[in-house]
Amino acid sequence: MSMGIFSTPRYQEVVIHDLRTPLNVISLALRMIDEVASQKDPDLIEDLGLIRANAAELERMLTYLVDFSRLPETADGLAPERFDPRRMLDEVVEEYRTRPNASEVEVDVHGAPGVVLLDPARARMAAQKALTNTAAASTGKPIWVRLSGGPDRCVFTFETAVPPRDSVRSHEIDPDGFERLLGTPAERRGLDLAIVAKVSTMFGGSSRLEARSGQGTAVILDWPATIARAS
Repeated sequence: MSMGIFSTPRYQEVVIHDLRTPLNVISLALRMIDEVASQKDPDLIEDLGLIRANAAELERMLTYLVDFSRLPETADGLAPERFDPRRMLDEVVEEYRTRPNASEVEVDVHGAPGVVLLDPARARMAAQKALTNTAAASTGKPIWVRLSGGPDRCVFTFETAVPPRDSVRSHEIDPDGFERLLGTPAERRGLDLAIVAKVSTMFGGSSRLEARSGQGTAVILDWPATIARAS
């Protein structure tokens, strides 16, 4: 799916506004029902659970749309700052670990630069999206997060040992290549990785999904330590 008209600010504003309104109504209605509903009715509890799950999916869609709409069109709109990529990654992982039913995450750092000159807000966004996408694909099993590179490169790897479907192949992630707002955990074609790819492209780097048949998958972000225009 190409961004097409979706890339225009006016279209994004309309979509985000029109999604937010019914989602707010659903959330309010759920709270009102909870106040009067009998917790002894298992059918009602199950029905409310389904509504909450779908409302949560709508909220994720809205979050992705908002995040994408706030990305600049080109690298000229970035705000480069010096920061420690290890510290940023640790903060992203710690925030993820506070979520209910979070997968176990192991972090390994080897050979990464101590300081990079990138846009820290967009770097954090990309790392968060890559981690949560990998967590969904892990189906609750452990995740390995690695930070490596060298003086001029910063490479993040988010890996799970859950084998990919036969239909999933290794490929460069395309900012325009998403097929759904919420990609299925197995296929990995949602807007979240498209956001990761757009950030990576603006940094002058790349992003890739590695699919190892019978073994697992990895989302790899390969960034320069310094945005070219900021050097």
